[in-house]
Amino acid sequence: LLFLHIEKTGGSTVMEWLARNVRPRDALARRLSMSVRYPDAECFMCDQFGLLDCGRSPACKAGSRNFFMCNGAQFSRPSWDQLQVAVEFHAYAKAFFQSTVVPRLGELRALYEGAGGTVVVMTLLREPVSHLISVYQMWPPVRPYESERNRLPTLDFAAWARGTAGVQVAALGAQNLLRMTPMVRGMHTTRSCAGQARCIEACDHLSEAIKMLSLFDVVGTPDCMQSALLAAGAKLRLRRESSSDGWLRMSSVAG
Repeated sequence: LLFLHIEKTGGSTVMEWLARNVRPRDALARRLSMSVRYPDAECFMCDQFGLLDCGRSPACKAGSRNFFMCNGAQFSRPSWDQLQVAVEFHAYAKAFFQSTVVPRLGELRALYEGAGGTVVVMTLLREPVSHLISVYQMWPPVRPYESERNRLPTLDFAAWARGTAGVQVAALGAQNLLRMTPMVRGMHTTRSCAGQARCIEACDHLSEAIKMLSLFDVVGTPDCMQSALLAAGAKLRLRRESSSDGWLRMSSVAG
């Protein structure tokens, strides 16, 4: 599973559900071998798949035949064709997904199909106004040098939102226009003006974003989370569960 986790769309719920498939609670069956969080996503993908054009990834260092180094930590070297694995692309790892994984997605799918497996690509999207409100509440524009107790937003929501159009479009089709400055502006978009008669904004990349969505096998929403998780499980060919076990696996997943 390749999971593009766009901020404030419910992705943490998906990651908790994946964790419960790796380390299940109570008497539930283990249905996934491992879940790779976004800080290690580039390292894992470059270590496992030579077909990716990684170059010399700064996230990875050479290890022994049985181990590899990732962001300073040593991991046992798994083998992709012996794993049921989920990889999260979140924060800065979204750019790696778009620039390096997506161009070779067809080859990855063929590789897995040849080994009797499958590649499932998933993301979540959220109604735009609700999404912007959630982003603003999480990362309001503030003066970082002020104490947290006295800190107030430097822009009200309406003024901030006018300069934050197309955040989800940028996450799918124009990562170079997506910015995250949590203590100053929060998650927002910028414009590309160099050498152009008209500045290019995130919403100008809507067609690219729609094209990107066509590559996904599961596109869910926070409002229909259970349906999205069930669809992902079916696409991954995870062992089917009784309705009571399925409810238990999702019973305390955060909203």
